[in-house]
Amino acid sequence: MEANNPRSKLLRALFHGPNCMAKRMKAFTINGYRFHTEARDKSKITQNYGVMVEVEGKPYYGKINDIIELDYFSECKVVLFRCDWVDIRLSRGRKEDKRGFTLLNFAHKIHTGNALKDDPYILTSQACQVFYVEDEKDKDGHML
Repeated sequence: MEANNPRSKLLRALFHGPNCMAKRMKAFTINGYRFHTEARDKSKITQNYGVMVEVEGKPYYGKINDIIELDYFSECKVVLFRCDWVDIRLSRGRKEDKRGFTLLNFAHKIHTGNALKDDPYILTSQACQVFYVEDEKDKDGHML
């Protein structure tokens, strides 16, 4: 491959890894949706921090707490959402009510980043936007 070939440049940048300086954002728009961090939305009337991603046919629900852009030396940029994810394995974390609404409890989290396999990040292109309504009876409960 030629050294000036765009594909060669990209592969070389990916091989070297991202620049040590990352960019932190409070908002990001992709696929026609505007996403915010939960902290940014606390002072707003609107809510744009809810995300859902499907993995092996299972939906995972989360709240965006950080948006990070990695720069591979101007050859490409990758934006990631760091999320708090509800533990869907426990019936306490996710359940359905008698009307079929999905109820989530953010007190029961998964993929907190404590272990290497518990990666709390997703690519922005993987995120679907969802809206949460807080349960007045349960502080940690949210309805999807």
